[in-house]
Amino acid sequence: MKSINRKHMIWMAILVLLLVYFSENIYGYYRFKQYCWNEGGLRVYEKLEKNEIWLADDKFSAKSIAIIPYVGISKFLNEKNNQLYDVFFLGGKINKRSSYSIKPSGNDQPVKYFFKSKNIKVADEIRLKKVSYIVKRSVDEKLMLEFNSFYYSRLNKKNTILGAPSISSCHNVDLIKRSLKNIFK
Repeated sequence: MKSINRKHMIWMAILVLLLVYFSENIYGYYRFKQYCWNEGGLRVYEKLEKNEIWLADDKFSAKSIAIIPYVGISKFLNEKNNQLYDVFFLGGKINKRSSYSIKPSGNDQPVKYFFKSKNIKVADEIRLKKVSYIVKRSVDEKLMLEFNSFYYSRLNKKNTILGAPSISSCHNVDLIKRSLKNIFK
């Protein structure tokens, strides 16, 4: 009987040590899920007009919005040469250069929407980042919609073999694609 109790005590001690060692990760994941539930996802404050001109904050963002159905023209300002460029999705795989046409803008029509992205480390949280995409109407800078996603690194990369990433995110790509159809009037 004594050896069984001793074995149980050893296993309990190991379990407690593991819980203490991973408590930061457990708490961080719990906080990540709270942020996803409370602040994550798409919020549409006013539906957007179809086939309008959008100005993105950079080339990557312009390519990201060019793939959205009903976006007329996606533009970005190249800060190196102070030139506006038009971006069109031609079809194909979204991560290939050949799927896009990027040419100097020849369109003088006014921009209807501004598209901005922000990548922020969440204050007072461990390994938690927030990525926000916002669309504002250009005339009055009214916030039309926002999409927030959170990314949590379950383990500190410095403490993993070969710096292996362990990222969790709270967005569902299929749900986002379905939601995008409902942002337009």
